[in-house]
Amino acid sequence: MKKQTLLVVLAVFAFAPMAFSQISGGIRLGVNLSNEKYDVEGFSLSPDSKLGLMGGLYLTASLSDKIAIQPELHFSSMGSKLDVLGEEFKTKLSYLSVPVLLRYNISENFNIQVGPQLGFLVSAKGEANGDSEDIKDDYKGIDFGAAIGLGVDFGKINGGVRYVAGLSNTSDVSSDGVDLTVKNNAFQIFVGYRLFGGE
Repeated sequence: MKKQTLLVVLAVFAFAPMAFSQISGGIRLGVNLSNEKYDVEGFSLSPDSKLGLMGGLYLTASLSDKIAIQPELHFSSMGSKLDVLGEEFKTKLSYLSVPVLLRYNISENFNIQVGPQLGFLVSAKGEANGDSEDIKDDYKGIDFGAAIGLGVDFGKINGGVRYVAGLSNTSDVSSDGVDLTVKNNAFQIFVGYRLFGGE
């Protein structure tokens, strides 16, 4: 199922230019300030945020002067960190993220973006006291979330800020009598460069 979903997403990038008259696209690089929210039997815990990189590709397919569809494909470093009695514990999660956003142009230079996002888990590491271990089996392969943000365009240079809220439980840990829910969240800041299309 995960492979089929990824193939559908890649098909969107391959055939979108055939469906819209005005297509532009480029590359993007930024940072994530990510966190995880844990909920165990009604008790919630939010560790400290972790800084990570994000970057990839985007397409903007205009429906009108005001409205466009903007699918993206980027690598995203997520996770969290927690200090306990002076010792730091980290989770380092790597996702291939695919937001598909509805973009509304407020003006020539500013826009609002909102839409769903799928994340495909690439790797998961747990780190404590300098030691690292693979914890990918503790996480589900797909993360579903919602994104909202503000974008700017100045010629070929663009950028923005965005918040991504996790909507699905990413934990794949099963234990009798324990109901564990883990959700990803991230605040993103990024800059981009338009490679084709537009003006």
